[in-house]
Parts: sequence; C-alpha cells; structure tokens
Amino acid sequence: MAKGGVLKVPKTKKRIKGISIIVFLLLMVCMFFISYMRTNVFDIMGKRKIAVMIRIPEVDENSDIWEWNQALDFFGFNSAIYDNEYLREEIEDLRLSFFPDCNNIKIFISVWLSEKDLLRMVLYARYDYDTKELEYVPLGIAQGDGSEYCYVEPECVDQYLNRYNITKEDIAEYYRYAIYDVILKTWAERYRRIYGLEKWKLEQCTLIDNGYQFKERKE
Repeated sequence: MAKGGVLKVPKTKKRIKGISIIVFLLLMVCMFFISYMRTNVFDIMGKRKIAVMIRIPEVDENSDIWEWNQALDFFGFNSAIYDNEYLREEIEDLRLSFFPDCNNIKIFISVWLSEKDLLRMVLYARYDYDTKELEYVPLGIAQGDGSEYCYVEPECVDQYLNRYNITKEDIAEYYRYAIYDVILKTWAERYRRIYGLEKWKLEQCTLIDNGYQFKERKE
C-alpha cells in the first residue's frame, strides 16, 4: 500500500496487460490481412451484386445504383455489359450477369467467327463465391441475329472449331483476356487496386475447365 492509501498495481501486471493488448491487435491485423488476401474480385462482386460495377467507365449504359438494383429485383437478374469500344475487334459481346438469390456470377463472352455470316463462338463461365470455384462451361456456336440458333452438340461445335481453326489454346486465351484483361483490370483501375496482387488472388481460386471438351487436333 502506497502513502495516502492508494493501491499500487504491480509493474508485472501492467506489462502483462500491455502485452495482451499488443497480441490482440496483432491477431486482429493478421485476421484482416488473411481475409483480404482470400477475397478476390469475384467474391466482392458476388456479395455486393451489380452495385460494384457502378461508374466503371468501360461498362455500357452505366445507370444509377437504384435503377440497377430495381432491375435486379424486378427481373430476377441484371447484366453489366462492356462497351465494344474497349474490347478487341473480334469480341462481339462481354457481360457479367448477377442474380439476387444466387451465389453465382455468370460470365458471357461472344467471339466472332464470321461477322459476314453472323456466326459466333459463345463462351460461358460462372464463379461461385461460396466455394471459390471458377468454372468454364462447355462452349456453343451461335448463328443469326436476334432470334439466333445456338449449336451445343459437341460434334457440331467441333466441326465449326475445325473449320475456323480454333484450338484449345485459343479458347483459353479468350477466357484469360475477358476475365483478367477486361473484367479484373477495369475493376482494379476503378477502385485503385494493385492489378498484380488482385490477379494473384483470383488465380488462387479453384478452376474447373470444362470449356473445351474435344480431342485436341494435331498440327
């Protein structure tokens, strides 16, 4: 007991309390860092839905957030469509589709095979932000304008790929271009993220490649 009846707290107890606070803060920082490193662009898009696409310049018809959310609720889905001005010449369409009660983001990529014949190769992908799985869905061939016809039978699709000399590597490149060079890059620029880090984080998800399901052709 100190003079004046004031009880002194032993220095060891103060030290232990200080160390406990430091350890707690370090744990909080570590947990935040681990969560940050595990969260990729599609996780953020999936949880925030279409709102995350607001004011990305490359997205066409960029409406106010209330209009996008209203359409999402009314129609049961809504899509963010990228302006063709920012896409490679052979890309006819690139869009992301969001659903209010679904853990999936759907990615749609349409590539011209013959613009004269209105013939396109259609690539699909979906990302599940609960399982962190990115799946390339079997591709199709679309022909026509408006009420188009889509060929999905493997034999038929393979014939078109043979005719236009489209290889497995070509298809993988189109997926990489759409996901990393357009979707991820424009999002990173809009929200001032480090592209290289965000690319690495997205590459850590599980990739299920079912896009190309044909025998590889010999050169």
